[in-house]
Parts: sequence; C-alpha cells; structure tokens
Amino acid sequence: MKTTKTVTTIISILFAYIGISSVYAQKTITAEIIDAETFEPISFATVKLMGTQRGVIANYNGQFGLPLDKIKNITSIEISSIGYQTTSFNINTFSLKKINIIKLFPSKETLTTVVIKGKRKKKLSAIKLVRRAIKAIKKNLSDTPHSYIGYYRDYQINNEREYCNLNEGIVEEFDSGILSHKITATKNQSLLYSYKTNLNFKTDSTLITPYNDSSKYIRDAKLLSFGGNELSILKSHNPIRLFNHNSFSFVNEMQNDFIRNHNFKKDKKISTDDDVIQTIIFNKKNSIGNNYTVDGKLKISVLDYSIYSFEYTVYELNSTDPILHIDIEYKKIHDKMYLNYMSFHNKFLFTDNDFFKEKSISYNKDSKALYIEFNRKIDTKTLKKQNFKITYQGKKVPIKLIKVINEKKILVSTPNLIINENAIFKNKDLFKIELKNIRDHYNQLIYQTKEVPIYQYREFFVQEVFKNKKIDSNTTFVNKFKPLSKAKLTPFTNTNKYIINSPLMKVMKSVPK
Repeated sequence: MKTTKTVTTIISILFAYIGISSVYAQKTITAEIIDAETFEPISFATVKLMGTQRGVIANYNGQFGLPLDKIKNITSIEISSIGYQTTSFNINTFSLKKINIIKLFPSKETLTTVVIKGKRKKKLSAIKLVRRAIKAIKKNLSDTPHSYIGYYRDYQINNEREYCNLNEGIVEEFDSGILSHKITATKNQSLLYSYKTNLNFKTDSTLITPYNDSSKYIRDAKLLSFGGNELSILKSHNPIRLFNHNSFSFVNEMQNDFIRNHNFKKDKKISTDDDVIQTIIFNKKNSIGNNYTVDGKLKISVLDYSIYSFEYTVYELNSTDPILHIDIEYKKIHDKMYLNYMSFHNKFLFTDNDFFKEKSISYNKDSKALYIEFNRKIDTKTLKKQNFKITYQGKKVPIKLIKVINEKKILVSTPNLIINENAIFKNKDLFKIELKNIRDHYNQLIYQTKEVPIYQYREFFVQEVFKNKKIDSNTTFVNKFKPLSKAKLTPFTNTNKYIINSPLMKVMKSVPK
C-alpha cells in the first residue's frame, strides 16, 4: 500500500512563463512539480487520473498539461515519484490561467533493518544487490503478452535550448514477454494511432536528415546494429528489457557485462508501505573506454530485487556535457514490473553551413570597382588589401582602396581592371577573386564552417498498461526500419482518452547533466 497524502487546500500558483507554447491556448491545466524543500523540479513524476488506470508523466523539468476535454469526470489526480510522498490533489483547486506549482515532500530515508516473514533480511553489498536484481529480471518482468499505450515524441534541442522539429503521437507497444527479444521478435510490434509535427515549435529542415547523412552524425553513441526507426533506436537503449542481449556501451549485455564494467556503491534507502528501495550509484571502471566517464544510478527493491529505475550518462573525458543520457523507470502492478517511461538523448555534431561568406559580387565599369556584398556584418578591421587577391587572365589586379558602403557591402577599387561588366564572371578561369582572413562582427572567419552540438531526444511515456493483452496478427504494424513519418496510422476510437503532453514552453528550462 502506498504512503499517500491528500491535499485539498489551494496549491501554490506561479504566473505563466514567458514563451509558453500556444498549443496550450486551449482550456488546459498546466503545472510544474517541484521539491517542497529544495524547490527544484521533480523529473518524470507520474500523474495518475484517479478512478482510472490512466495517467501522464511530467517531463524532465517537472511540467505537464491536462486538457479538460481529456479529463472529463476526473475530479482528482495522484502524483507520485520515487523518493517522494505520493500526494493527491483536487483538480478544482487548479487555475487555468497560470502554471500551477505543485510541491511534493521527500520520503524519509530509512535506517531500519528489513524483516520478511519473521526473518531478518541479510544485508547485501551494492554489487551483490545489483547481481541479484539482474538475475531476477526474468521473474520480475512479465513473461506473458501485454501492451501499453503512451505518448511518444522525438525532437532536438539546440544551443539556445529551443525545442526543434517536435514530432509526437500516441503509440501502443505490444510485448510478448521478457523471454522474447523486444525489437526483433515478430510478436513485439507497435501501432501508431497519431503522429505529426507540432508546428507550434521551431522547425529546422537542416536538422531533418537521414541517419546516415554525413552532416548529422552521432559520435561515440553506438546505435542499433541492424538499423531501425526512431522507436527501435529508443527501445535498443533499454538494457533492462534487453538484459540478455547487447544494448549500448558500456552496459553492453546487462547480465554478463554490466557488473564487470562498473563500480557500485550504496546511497540512500527509501522506505514505503509496500517496499524498501535501495539507491545504488555507479561509475565506469577505468580499465575500459579510457576516453569516457560514466555516472549512473539504480533503484532496486531490497525485498524482491525489482529494478525501479535506471539512469546512465556518458561523458567525454574532462567534459561535463553528456554525449548520451538515459532515464528509465518501471512501476509495479501487482507482482510484476512494467515500463513507466523512457527518455533517451544523445549529442550529435551538426555541420552548420550557414557560415560567413560573400553573397554577391558585381563589377561597375564606370567606377572601375568591384562591389562585394556579404551575408553578415563585416568586421571592418579585417578589410585589408592583403586579404584580397584578384587575378584576370592570370595576372594580379592591383587594388587601390577598399571602401565600406554599409555594414554588409564594400567597394574594392580596381582602376587597372577594364573589362565588359557582363562578361567578367562568365569565364571563371579568366577572372578569380580570393578572400581570406576576413571576419564577421562575431569574429567568424570567412568560409569557416563549424560543428554545432545538437541534442536528439526520443521519449516514451506510458499512460495505460494492459496486462495479458495479445497481439492481433491481422493489424498493420509500424515498420521497424522505416521512419515513423512514413508509417500508416491505425484507426482508434479511444484516442481521446490519451493525452498529447506537449512541452509547456518553447525553450527547455534545463537539460540533463
């Protein structure tokens, strides 16, 4: 039984943030969940619609939205997160005009010895507890066919922390059981009930490229070896579900490689009415992957060794900027663990082709000058004669002076160059102009491309679990190898029950570190 606290008083309210997405112009309850003591956002808290088996998951910044047309006849919600007191709230106390601030109080850390059926539970070291948890995966996860319906999204975060190319929809995942391979098994399939690009957020076509495009590549993040679409890539990074198969570096195959690749240490222990959960922190051993460091965290039941959550972050050596970050949580339904959410993002380096360069060059016979217009404001201090080389018919053309016309346009006086202004650029072998060491007002060197870090996110948040639900082989499923944008949507009469939980803001407040 859960430790539950009921709140019926008016909760704290914060005025809406600047930049809130217009997607929430409709009648929607918006909220942010924070720690009552530290006031920090609580990531990925579960928001259950009381009286149903449905709910939503808050995002990394603790935010979520509940459209009123999706929660008809719902009077209260229950919010839970591992390490916090489960608390229920009356929906009527929420404002529709502001982002509601919801405070959860931390659970008390337990120091008590666990006793089961009159026998004292033997204390285990961190590594022994992890070993038992991995061994118990086959027992603790369902080995029978089931499904879960949830909210899926993929997007990018740029240097300004803006959401870009946000695609989202409702997906049903069919799983034939823990003994099957989650991705390759024929009875493990996906149905796509809705999926589209959210145009309320920024779109950038330069970032929408095939996975094998050389301008968009993932450095040091090993993806699914046989390929796969966005969903397949996400699922391939769940080492709990793929415990006896290879997933990603440096977990690799969890049952054989995870323990020998990492160091483990116990952290705090959390006690609830129906479980005791041990937090274990870990890092990568120095003997493998010398150019990288790893921080991770596991939350494991001391009673039956169920894995409640798994966090994994990979950094390049001496860097605090993750190249890969994974958050996975499972929840217990009766005696089995089912996926609650999974968030995965990796950094890729994008070659920005919007570099500093000339926009146009023209020649005026009357003024005997070249007019050069650039695509950005010029650093006029770099407009020196030696930075310009002009040749005509193989001979160097002397430059008399360089004059600034405006912040992007200059005149280059060439009195010795006399030629038909229409013919000057027809033959590139006759006339050449080379520019070097010229910089824009951002100090960017002309023609210099740069690699910009972009963060690719793929996330799935379960809203309802269906135990013992078998797959209908007559249904058209998502092709695991083709992009979701090419997938056929499956008609579904109950889609109004499920929530497209779009980000509340167009800019992510903070990113995982």
